[in-house]
Amino acid sequence: MQILLIGKGKSNELLKIELEKNNNNVKFAIEDYEKIDNDCIYKKNVNINEYDMFYVAPGVPNNDPLLLELKKNNKYISSELEYSLKRLKNNKIIAITGSNGKTTVASLLSYILKKKNIKHVLAGNIGTPLVKYINISIDTLIILEVSSFQLERVNNLKPYISIITNITPNHLDRHSLEDYIKIKKKIYSLQDKDSFLITNNDTKYKYEINPNVKIKIIKRKNIKTKYLIGNHNIENINYVIQILKILKIKNYIRIIKKYKGVKYRLEYLGKYKKTKIYNDAKSTTIYSTISALNSLKGKTLLILGGKNKNIDYSIINNLEIQKIIMYGEETKYTSLKINKYLTLKDAFKYVKTNILEYDNILFSPGFTSLDQYESYIERGKEFEKLCKESFKL
Repeated sequence: MQILLIGKGKSNELLKIELEKNNNNVKFAIEDYEKIDNDCIYKKNVNINEYDMFYVAPGVPNNDPLLLELKKNNKYISSELEYSLKRLKNNKIIAITGSNGKTTVASLLSYILKKKNIKHVLAGNIGTPLVKYINISIDTLIILEVSSFQLERVNNLKPYISIITNITPNHLDRHSLEDYIKIKKKIYSLQDKDSFLITNNDTKYKYEINPNVKIKIIKRKNIKTKYLIGNHNIENINYVIQILKILKIKNYIRIIKKYKGVKYRLEYLGKYKKTKIYNDAKSTTIYSTISALNSLKGKTLLILGGKNKNIDYSIINNLEIQKIIMYGEETKYTSLKINKYLTLKDAFKYVKTNILEYDNILFSPGFTSLDQYESYIERGKEFEKLCKESFKL
């Protein structure tokens, strides 16, 4: 069988390895002509009639010319996640989506299950494609973080437990808010009365969440931890507690309090004299940045930067922030009256000179990293490196 993988992200790279086990002839279709090799075809040179199956990576936009050509010719289009779900052994799946919080919920749940010696895997948008685990035993629980990009191209996801942490405007450079909401609701569209959906009251009523499942609304039990600070993390913890109740797992509070959080998600790097420094490089929306800001007390220097997703972030003008500086592509378009810099390294010169004027330094970009970095991890590492070099953290 001749198979074409559109896009060469991590999910398609692992999918190619799996497909080739069955003697399929598999090629990538990519944008960068300079990276063409024996495994890759330049997108503009693809003849779709030469292929039997097409798998599209999550990051490929809907207006991609090759994707539009496939749809016009009624070609069947699938994805790594859809392929993987078809090949599981009816494992119980806990699927987590939402505009913010899904990585923290998935990671904390996995941490607790590991401490409880419960067999499980952590997969999906969190970093490890599900295709890696298609041969796991049926008694292995799957924690699956699912982005809107993944949900958009999957039609066979039927979780035992689904979670919608929240819905706020996001990825408006790819689809309308109305479509974004519809895509998020797909998380429960195939569930039945023997399964569960967990969300909060605001999301349920504002976005008319009415699934044909047992719906559980989280209770705001305030569990104080050293590492997961802020109201948004209180909510994240309560999502995990509700999941544990459904799974009938007990005695988890002490484990929760030991959890140190997700790397680059409001990560406390240390203190320089009186000033605390936080690395929230994972923030790609202004709503996530606002949650981080609301978690801190005192005078805060906020560092924004990156590439916008057509999200209106003027709401930040209503917040009491001591100082905002910005680097990257969005400095060309912002209407905020702030200090603007070409790169994060340039912006950091201001931080070094003025750090003692603030109680907190918060790197919470609020935009995607794709103007200057491969991922939020890369920019998180750079901020961490700059802090260690400058302040000996």
